[in-house]
Amino acid sequence: MSDAGQQHSAWKRLGELARRAASEPVSPSVQASGRMRLMMAATERRSSQRHGGWWPFAPLRNAMIAAAAALVIGGGAFAYYSQLRPLRYEVFGGQRFATNYVGALATAPAFVKFSDGSEIDAKPGSRLRIDETHANGARVLVERGTAAARVKHRDRSRWVFAAGPFNVRVIGTKFDLDWDPQAQVVSLTLHEGAVEVESPVGQSHCIVRAGQRFQASLQTGTMTLENIETSPIGSLSAAPSGAGTIATARQPVQSVQPVVDAANLKGSQVSHPRVRATPARWAKLVKRGEFEAVVEQALAGDLEATLKACTAAEARALADAARYTDRNALAERVLLTMRSRFPGTRHGDAAGFLLGRTTETSGKSEQADRWYSRYLDEAPSGEYAADALAGRMRTQLAISGADAARPVAREYVRRFPEGVHLRMARRLLEQP
Repeated sequence: MSDAGQQHSAWKRLGELARRAASEPVSPSVQASGRMRLMMAATERRSSQRHGGWWPFAPLRNAMIAAAAALVIGGGAFAYYSQLRPLRYEVFGGQRFATNYVGALATAPAFVKFSDGSEIDAKPGSRLRIDETHANGARVLVERGTAAARVKHRDRSRWVFAAGPFNVRVIGTKFDLDWDPQAQVVSLTLHEGAVEVESPVGQSHCIVRAGQRFQASLQTGTMTLENIETSPIGSLSAAPSGAGTIATARQPVQSVQPVVDAANLKGSQVSHPRVRATPARWAKLVKRGEFEAVVEQALAGDLEATLKACTAAEARALADAARYTDRNALAERVLLTMRSRFPGTRHGDAAGFLLGRTTETSGKSEQADRWYSRYLDEAPSGEYAADALAGRMRTQLAISGADAARPVAREYVRRFPEGVHLRMARRLLEQP
């Protein structure tokens, strides 16, 4: 190819790169920086024209300006895509069988540090595996021993810790998770925040809050939830078949009777002093595990006015606080408000899924199934798509039995071959 042809091809390629970079989202700060550089270049060119600059090189100057603009805009695209990259992590100590395997020595711990600031300590003799990472979290398998985790809270955090058939869903918190594969016993001690445990024993979902310990045994079919400083507050025993009713003596850990009544009585005139609620602080309070404070603030103020004025994130914080304190009626009310005020948004779609989760926890399987189905229709590839499909497996199993749940299980295996509910789906498909 001639020099002229090579030059034309190079300019054509540069133009393609500039157009591609220009089509990507750019932050306001990067846009401002790019505009300033281009204006400075244009001013320099006009100054050169006035003073008789050497114009045979003007095309080269113009090309350099265009290339600079492409780099500035492309930098914005790079910053945008860097936010979507999976978390990176580094393992310190222990045995090195594979890059994603953490095997602590019998006499010394091992440590995992993630790029978002989250950390996991594998106690001596423990074995962990980083099953997968994504931009908002990771899936960690505790194969044996104890993992002491400190998960940083970020927007849309998605962390899952799996211990045998138990899944611990985390937003931002500090806890110790222990799994004994021989005795088939799991123990979860929560120091900060709250987590949700998916369990094959007892209730399918259990909220564990700061200052509590969750324990379950597959061999005995029992599950307990206790305050760390006190005696067990409840025990859930599964029927011997694993599919029967659950005998429960569980009582709420914290009982603030006026708040519970206000959240669940329909149409009753329960009076509260009308004080100013502070929804702007709710997300921080939820992060610290102060769920009661959020609920009390909401109910002590003008709840209706607050729900009309608060942002989607503030409403979501209140809904989470209500769910974590078993105020399901309040949670449903907030989530329905989110659906009506923020339709078609991420928070509005998430409210549909959370309505499914809340109604399922309340034992309303048919209502939960409708919400899970609606979420999958509205956000088939949404952040909760896998969880909603797993929810439909459970609700269909509860409503109509295994035959009705198998098509959902088949779809789950097809769409999420690495999903956390894969074991449940395969069990359903293997049943005669």
